[in-house]
Amino acid sequence: MKFLPDTFRFVGMGLRPRLACELRPAGIVAARAPEASGSIAQCASASLPTGAYIPSLRPGAIADRSAFLDALRSALDPLAQRARDLTLIVPDSAARVLLLDFDSLPSRASEALPIVRFRLKKLLPFESDHAAVSYQIMSSAHGQLRVLAAAMPLELVEEYESAARDAGYLPGSILPSTVAALPLLPAHQSAPALLINANPFAFTSAIVRNGVLELHRTLDFNENSNLAPDDSAEPVAPPIPPPVEQRDNSAEIAQAISIAAAYFEDTLGVAPAEILSTGSFDAAALTAMLAAGGYSTPPVRDIVSDSIFLPDAYLGSTPRSLLAAVAGSLATGEENA
Repeated sequence: MKFLPDTFRFVGMGLRPRLACELRPAGIVAARAPEASGSIAQCASASLPTGAYIPSLRPGAIADRSAFLDALRSALDPLAQRARDLTLIVPDSAARVLLLDFDSLPSRASEALPIVRFRLKKLLPFESDHAAVSYQIMSSAHGQLRVLAAAMPLELVEEYESAARDAGYLPGSILPSTVAALPLLPAHQSAPALLINANPFAFTSAIVRNGVLELHRTLDFNENSNLAPDDSAEPVAPPIPPPVEQRDNSAEIAQAISIAAAYFEDTLGVAPAEILSTGSFDAAALTAMLAAGGYSTPPVRDIVSDSIFLPDAYLGSTPRSLLAAVAGSLATGEENA
């Protein structure tokens, strides 16, 4: 797959770890894949007390460090065996993912990265000079490069890294949730796909065609946030952390799905055949939200299928809808080729 090459990471080098966990406000979801396999052999999860972890672009997202470390160990220790290298997957609202167009870029990453960082200066709600930045060329056509860039404040990266180390693990990479899930899409699927990632804090829509990400947009449902959407061209102040107690965002999620489907059709000239889902709500829950709001959209299908698991995989009580990001981060790409 094109989405997660070895160079697309905030930290670390080399092959992706065979152990991954996704950080969610409600808890930690973890999975393990054997060497040279992208299929899940085992997964586990652990819950977090309300307010212990609040996704944000500000340092201090881990509000209750003791509870957070306990949850990390509870989810990862049964899976780790001897391996301690780890991929950390953070909520989309904890990073910024943008698509940028360039006429050209130097072939050497050391020369291209400063150019990408400079382009991000006016697009990020934090200083790009003090951010971890990663990029990947998604496509090259008609003399133009389409680049996928991701950024996170260095202080926040250090917060996540130090928590993983204190729990006994070595963070090899940090990935945003939706980007991590993208390798589960068929690499050679020519028909464009609409993927949505919804949770009580945020909503992300992504459009993928021919293995290339063409849209990534995250909306923050936090009423107190002054953070602009991913594609904002204006600098804004850092976000105010969301309140501990979250209201029901079902209506906002249903409306966001309807808008995403309409944007898909307006942009590509064809309606999506289906909506692929990942995140806190499975396809049945999202379908119910749409029906309650009176929206008419294509059918919703979970992106997680039986093919991502080994025949004797142990899933425990972890809902399948929560496994897309960890499964995608563990995928080799061969299954979807």
